[in-house]
Amino acid sequence: GGPFRLAGSSGLEHAVWTHALDQGFARGPLAAEPIAMPSGGGPLQALAPVSARPGSLEPSAPSAPDKRPRSSVSRTMFGILASVFAAELWLETGAFVIPFVAQSISGSFLSMAAVSAASAAALAVGSILGGPAVDRFGIRPVYVAGLLARTAAAAALCALYGGGALGLPLLAGIFAVDYLFTGANRIAEASVAPALFGGSIQQINRFGAWKQRVIEVVGIAGPVLIGQVIAAGGFGPALAVFAVVLGLGAGIAAWTVRPPPAGARPGPGRFRDGLRELAGRPTLRWAAAAFGLALAVNRWLYLMVGQAFSLRAAATAQAAAGTLGWL
Repeated sequence: GGPFRLAGSSGLEHAVWTHALDQGFARGPLAAEPIAMPSGGGPLQALAPVSARPGSLEPSAPSAPDKRPRSSVSRTMFGILASVFAAELWLETGAFVIPFVAQSISGSFLSMAAVSAASAAALAVGSILGGPAVDRFGIRPVYVAGLLARTAAAAALCALYGGGALGLPLLAGIFAVDYLFTGANRIAEASVAPALFGGSIQQINRFGAWKQRVIEVVGIAGPVLIGQVIAAGGFGPALAVFAVVLGLGAGIAAWTVRPPPAGARPGPGRFRDGLRELAGRPTLRWAAAAFGLALAVNRWLYLMVGQAFSLRAAATAQAAAGTLGWL
């Protein structure tokens, strides 16, 4: 008897179906727990979920997100966004001040090209070395050390310019050091979101959107602000003000940025694998070449053509900075 008894079913079938009916499937997926058999045999193990069986075709779970308290994740996100704001503002300041200073030192546009080329080469080297550095030392040490090194370069630039001891070789060298650590910083910065959110593409993209908003605000409003500061007080005060802002950003990052510790850190083999991947995939090669060309054109327009046009349109380099800000 029993409401779920099937015609011709055995005692075992009756026990299984009656147990399921009594439970009402309220326990969710059947766990591996014993079911008493009426015939006195050994316990019957219920089937485990499909994903737990050997050879399951279920996709593996993505890497786990950061399990620390939400306040810790939020603090790291705030630290990254605040330091990105400070670093991008200094980057805009350097793009304004340094080409003008180079031209004023030598009186030649060729000096602007030489300084720009040195910084571009340093940025490329820093970007290449940034990946192995993050693999070896971790995200936070590379990111914070890079910001501190850039702050030191900014302070040296201010001191030398204020003391009248800034020659063209020193200017090119300091600018190159700044961009060397900028390249490494960008690699570490790009590694933070995956470390915080694991395989959650939606959260990674949301964080990336906030970071891009910060960059766009600085990219639009920064040049106008920097140009007006230079027009009002000259290059020296502008260097000092925005070097202090960069130092504040480095301090915020050192205090707040705490991404979760990485697992096993691969050695140089990881970097070699990346080069092989690039060499073996035509799509990646073309994408890298196109991106490099776009960066080269951007630097040519931003660090050469814009400044040259502004200098032609204005009477002095200080006044040209204000013109360039609105351009």
